[in-house]
Amino acid sequence: MLSSIIKPAVDRFNARKEEEQETIRKALNNFIRMYAFVIQVVRLFDKDLQKFYDYAKYLSKFLRLKSISGIKLDDKILLEYYKIEKVFSGQISLLDETGTVTPPQGGTGKKEKQFDPLSVIIEKFNERFGTEFTNVDKVLRETKEKIKKDKCLINTGGNKDRTAFNGLFTSILGN
Repeated sequence: MLSSIIKPAVDRFNARKEEEQETIRKALNNFIRMYAFVIQVVRLFDKDLQKFYDYAKYLSKFLRLKSISGIKLDDKILLEYYKIEKVFSGQISLLDETGTVTPPQGGTGKKEKQFDPLSVIIEKFNERFGTEFTNVDKVLRETKEKIKKDKCLINTGGNKDRTAFNGLFTSILGN
C-alpha cells in the first residue's frame, strides 16, 4: 500500500536530470535530519508536518541516484573450491608460577581534589600579604599571649556579668 503511494513521487524524481535529483535528495535528507533534531528539543503539535516527515523518511529510501550503482560481482566470481584446514590441536599451556596479581590502578573516574601542603599555603600567604612585621604587630602578639595566660580574666569572662570583665580587661591592657 505504501509503495503505491510512493511510486508517483519516485517516477517524477527519476524523470529529472541527475543534478536536480541530487539537489532534491539533499534537501529531503536535510529536512529529515533537521526535523528529527527539532522534535527532540521542542514538542511540535503540527500533525501535517509530522505526516510529511514520515512520508519523506520513507520516500528517501527509494530516491537513489542512477550514477551511484554498486559493482555486481555475482557473475564474475564463482566460489568453486574451498578447504577447511585444522591448523592447531592441543591446549594452551599456562606457566606454573606462584605470584600475586595486582589489581588495576584507577578509580571511578572522579578525581580527588589535590590540596597543597601547609608549607606551600604559608609561602603563598606570605608572598601575598608580606612578612614584614612591625613593632605594633609584636606588641599585639605579646598582649594576646598575656591575656591567654591570665586566669583571673578567663574566670571572669565565663560569668554573665560583662561589666566586671570589661573593667578587668581594660586594666590588663593598660599594664
